[in-house]
Amino acid sequence: MAKVQRKTLRFDTKFYPTEALMDAAFKFLDRAYIHFETLDGTGRIAARCEARTPCSDKQWSQIIDAFRDEVLGQALRLKVLRSTKKTRDQILSIALYCAPSSEQAARREAALDSSCAEDKMDAELDEILKKLKEDSCREEEDYSDDPSGILIPWEEKYSGATAGDKDEERD
Repeated sequence: MAKVQRKTLRFDTKFYPTEALMDAAFKFLDRAYIHFETLDGTGRIAARCEARTPCSDKQWSQIIDAFRDEVLGQALRLKVLRSTKKTRDQILSIALYCAPSSEQAARREAALDSSCAEDKMDAELDEILKKLKEDSCREEEDYSDDPSGILIPWEEKYSGATAGDKDEERD
């Protein structure tokens, strides 16, 4: 028999950051109302869950299990996000470094060099970033080799040709 289900879950904030709980709750807005309450002095948060629509015990159990899985996934996502922040910022700065070509570029390069020195990145990461910078900042590329003829303007490629000729040329 379907009924409005309720359940209170408790999460330790040492393992599950509040942000992870909020993100998971947001994903479950369509299935459950989730209200949070801090439990004084315990370092725990209570999540009071209530089904949005009446459901069976089995369905409610599946929703609660899925919510717990989502909280765990969000906590892991945050952990990875925080542990890779420095690397992502450095890659982004290299990508942005390639855009300007004036005085700003020199300032960004100096800032990048000093941040790399301060952070003492390992040699392998330096090589990867250097290669990325070289590959993405090439100013002159040789596009003269065009075996598919994609650089030829349409008007030049098909000028004076009939519709049947155009089909033959495409094949």
